[in-house]
Amino acid sequence: MAFYFFESRLKVALCRYGRVVGNYPIPFIVLPLMLTFSLAVGGFYFTGNNDIEYLFTPTNGPAKKDRDLLDSLFPMNYSGEFLANRQSDFGRYASVIIYTKKQIENILAVDSLREIFEFHDYMTKTKASIGREEYSYRQLCAKWKTQCVDPNPVLKIYNYTTQNVNFINISYPVMAGPGNISYFIGGSLGGVQFYGDTSIVKSARAILLFYPLKHSPNNIDEASVELENEITKMAAKYKWTKIIVTLTMSQTLANELDDIIIRMIPRFIISFFILTSFSVLSLMMTDWVTSKPVLGTLGVASALLAVISTIGLLSYCGVPFIHLNIAMPFLTLGVGVDDMFIMIASWRTTSPRTSVPNRMAETFSEAALSITITSITDVLAFGIGAISTFPSVQIFCCYCGVAILFDYLYQITFFGGCMALIGRRERQNKHCLTYVKVLPKNESTSRCYRLFCAGGISYSTDCDDVIQDHSVMTFFNKYYGPFVTLTWVKVITVILYVAYVSVAILGLFQVSEGIQLRQLALEDSSDPYGLTYYELEERYFNEYGPVIQVIVTTPQNYSNM
Repeated sequence: MAFYFFESRLKVALCRYGRVVGNYPIPFIVLPLMLTFSLAVGGFYFTGNNDIEYLFTPTNGPAKKDRDLLDSLFPMNYSGEFLANRQSDFGRYASVIIYTKKQIENILAVDSLREIFEFHDYMTKTKASIGREEYSYRQLCAKWKTQCVDPNPVLKIYNYTTQNVNFINISYPVMAGPGNISYFIGGSLGGVQFYGDTSIVKSARAILLFYPLKHSPNNIDEASVELENEITKMAAKYKWTKIIVTLTMSQTLANELDDIIIRMIPRFIISFFILTSFSVLSLMMTDWVTSKPVLGTLGVASALLAVISTIGLLSYCGVPFIHLNIAMPFLTLGVGVDDMFIMIASWRTTSPRTSVPNRMAETFSEAALSITITSITDVLAFGIGAISTFPSVQIFCCYCGVAILFDYLYQITFFGGCMALIGRRERQNKHCLTYVKVLPKNESTSRCYRLFCAGGISYSTDCDDVIQDHSVMTFFNKYYGPFVTLTWVKVITVILYVAYVSVAILGLFQVSEGIQLRQLALEDSSDPYGLTYYELEERYFNEYGPVIQVIVTTPQNYSNM
């Protein structure tokens, strides 16, 4: 009852509004264009965010709170007191996986290790240039005292030389070194084979090397990012006979996310032209007066205005643009074109002999009511998503919700005004392309004229002219509608629906939580290493996880322990 009360009042209001649009269409076209132009200036404030940790972790999650506590109690000093097992953030780094070219080869063989040490030397000699300043690896590496931290135990065991390779037996995962020093190599060797039942390593398939870098102050952070780029170029430049090098940097996934946006821009342009072509062709009929190809183009343009306004407004407000938002233009175009067809279908059900304001009033009372209700539910759905604890979901839902709101606004203003103007052209029996007044088909004598020019109805007679419906409307009205009401079709439809729901419910039990970093890498990435690195990491280095840190912050009575 409450919904019927709301619907009836809204229907009356939209009916009156539609009549106003029909009488005064120009302001409803000009004002949205002016609004879009003013909001488009917000593009100067456009910012992006590709921080993986920020986007895909809860805003106020316990892990972030615990890390903040850790940083306040045990701050990390990358310039002189860096310890890898106390690192609480990703920072800047280069992580390298080196593996043998053949499955039977041993990464710990002399020839393979020699090339690994060569790579290490090239790595530590790489330099980065920022303006006129040049930074060496030694200037940018994380340090303990005055020495670069090198958390690569396998290289330390061999003392960065191949001279004693045949005389050193490595035990896995812990290797006892000289001077009561033990090295944990569980996270450094992959694809390990042993001698019998011992822990002595016979062979290994891959080795992981890690090089932490400084990320503060800003000039050093910028230099570290440039050093990461230079390391990537260096790895691609040199070719080795025994080993294959693959690596990832702190900026690898962030660059992947930026690459997604760049790649999708041409696809959005293609989609825009495809939808425009589809709309134009869908609105073409054998009647050259009731055909509305120009209106189809304007309907897609209305959705494009919504996309521009959304990005401009949220850029004004300081909301960053993320890679997930690239789906927003496609979503908005789809919704906008759908709303356009609803409006035009409703227009076609009105009497062509009625005045344009009356036809607009009737159209808005039916079609605008439908798109109003669907737009409200869509905006509410995205609004609920915008209160999620994940920033990526918040930002995506915010962009989509605002885009749907703008799309609705422009549908009942800009597109409504355009429809009224096109309706006036139709009322005057003018050609849809040339805008020249033509004769109805029943008044034309030339076959060629009827084929390429004629259309509309005759206003000089009182005969009840009926304009032929669009072929799609005719199909659903005369053929598909009666077909789906047949008893046997209903039974089959119910059976198929129950089967579909059953499969969907079964699929719910297969849903897995969490996200893996390799899922963020593009399968056809321009980065030659990204996806390969994460696949190798999962294959060879998933047995031992990250270091766990325990902090006791409450007072303890140690005398009772």
